[in-house]
Amino acid sequence: MNALPKKLTLLVMLYGLLAPALADDAADNAAADQATEKINVFVSIAPQRDFVEQVGGDRVAVQVMVGPGQSPELFEPTPRQMALLARADLYFSIGMPFEASWLPAVRRNNPDLKIVPCCADLAKLAGGHEHAGHGHDGHDSGMDPHVWTDPNNVIAIAGLIAEALAAHDAAHARDYRRAERAFSEQLRALDSLITARLATLKNRVLIVAHPSWGYFAERYGLSQRSIEQDGKEIQGRSLAELIEFARQRNIRAVFTQPQFNDRAARVIAAPTEDFERLLRDERRNAILVGPGRGVGEETRWQVIAALRTHRAAVIDADGLTTFAEDPQTLFFAIRGATVLTPHDGEYRRLFGDVPGCRIERARAAARRSGAVVVLKGSDTAIAAPDGRVAVNANAPPWLATGGSGDVLSGFVLGLMAQRMPAFEAASMAVWLHGAAAAAFGPGLIAEDLPEGVPALLRAIHRGD
Repeated sequence: MNALPKKLTLLVMLYGLLAPALADDAADNAAADQATEKINVFVSIAPQRDFVEQVGGDRVAVQVMVGPGQSPELFEPTPRQMALLARADLYFSIGMPFEASWLPAVRRNNPDLKIVPCCADLAKLAGGHEHAGHGHDGHDSGMDPHVWTDPNNVIAIAGLIAEALAAHDAAHARDYRRAERAFSEQLRALDSLITARLATLKNRVLIVAHPSWGYFAERYGLSQRSIEQDGKEIQGRSLAELIEFARQRNIRAVFTQPQFNDRAARVIAAPTEDFERLLRDERRNAILVGPGRGVGEETRWQVIAALRTHRAAVIDADGLTTFAEDPQTLFFAIRGATVLTPHDGEYRRLFGDVPGCRIERARAAARRSGAVVVLKGSDTAIAAPDGRVAVNANAPPWLATGGSGDVLSGFVLGLMAQRMPAFEAASMAVWLHGAAAAAFGPGLIAEDLPEGVPALLRAIHRGD
């Protein structure tokens, strides 16, 4: 048998010294104990408290070894806890690594304490199992001990609890078994609810701070990516790869626990948090998504999130191409004043090969999407869902330069932010775009366009 750690040995010795001293306290409290007739139960972790109380009701008094915010992986019992175990009737273990270190000593010093293993017969996942995180999870046994995240495992645990309580308190055995059956029915209903809720989930990856959701993932067909590997947070290249993984799959939540460092989780979640913070600012009454964003799930989510605010919105470039395989999702999300600004290639990706002239194609796209559509080109067509259409033909050849389309989207956005209606804002922006390019002349780059707008607006104001 392995020698106990020095600190733990001292705790066990202290427990032996304190136990007689506690006898006086036990005598003083004997009357109260007999009146309440509660079974004194110890459990390792907080979830077990609920399991025992669901089955035992008001006939059990439950103490939890690992308190709120403490890490089970680093836990060592306090002298007070070791002493209180002298009065315990039952201990329900759950397979946490710390139990193997000190429960044998507790058993030797308190032979009347009944220790009930709750998960000895449950199938275990390896710590390196695909659904239990990538790589070893930091548990010495190499097995994932977090069995309680699968409701079906909790049903089995509840059965063991009921039998242990019934054996200790035969007078109320029927009550314990009745409560266990009711609790198990609740767990089956929960299992059915989770199964139904997750049945159509497309993104089936969880990112977690600590790999404790393996059994939940195994039960419901999910996979788990852990920030912690070999008991330490990932850093450097591994962290960068996980951030990119989350971005590409539009993973918008990282699950953390208070007893574990959440620094890396906050780094991974930062892009989503920044965009959500922007949307929460009601002063931002117009939103542009697309230019320079990249095609992928994060851009897709940002477009939908922006449209759901019902604020003025302009969707351009990558914000359009992201929906090439599922344009109906984009159209369904459009509810407020929205302008789409596709060039011919982006138009075909969203709307297909629509027959007819440029005006007819723009009108068809506006009707189908519910947005104002700016079909960009040398003769840009601007169409509204109600059938209105405008054609702008003032764009010079040198306007066909990289980034000029992004500037046009910015023009539309600026006018909509000033509460100009979407069709009028799009028409005005397209005209300003072409006029600014014509006024500048050949050699134009995209950055020159905004600088030409003030002179145009002054000329309009003067009536030139």
